Amino acid sequence: NGCVVVTSSGNSGDDRLTYPALFDETISAGALTREDSLSSFSTFGNTLDVTAPGSSVYSTKPGDEYGTVSGTSFAAPFVSGLAALLISHNPELTPEQVRSILTVTADDLGAAGYDHRFGAGCINAERALNAGLYPIAHIETEKRFLQSGGIYIKGTAAGQNMRSYSLFYGEGNNPVSWEAISSGVTNQVINGSLGYWDVSGLPQ
Repeated sequence: NGCVVVTSSGNSGDDRLTYPALFDETISAGALTREDSLSSFSTFGNTLDVTAPGSSVYSTKPGDEYGTVSGTSFAAPFVSGLAALLISHNPELTPEQVRSILTVTADDLGAAGYDHRFGAGCINAERALNAGLYPIAHIETEKRFLQSGGIYIKGTAAGQNMRSYSLFYGEGNNPVSWEAISSGVTNQVINGSLGYWDVSGLPQ
């Protein structure tokens, strides 16, 4: 009920994300090396949101000691801390808005745009805390057909410097190609209809 939940993606080093990182409601965090490469142990997949430092992080250790540790469990606190900063600046932010700010302002890594290994990229605190300068985009449509033959896609696409938005769909958990639903829409939308997706012609 309004809580931001950040989870570590896991340490299997493959694409087998597990719960709670698989829950749509969570913000899942993968781990990066100091060179901004994906840590060899960091689990990835289509529900990964962002990445943060997670290899050789200086931290507390058992026995009243300090030392370097690695794991996505050490990347998630960076994401949690930035989420807390965002909420301290604007307590009215919803969990989905926090996710949107984190992903929109992240430093892109890997393939251009979102990809299932790095998510949206590495979190960027300076950009996130100045999110008013960046477009915010998120989709709130429920996972069901809203009417026979198509889906009204509800959400937000807005921001001071936003020029336009486009909607695409792909097949499977990790699409290799994308088909346009709509493109070059210039009007800003806040918690409204982003477009209509006619699915009547899709294979069953």
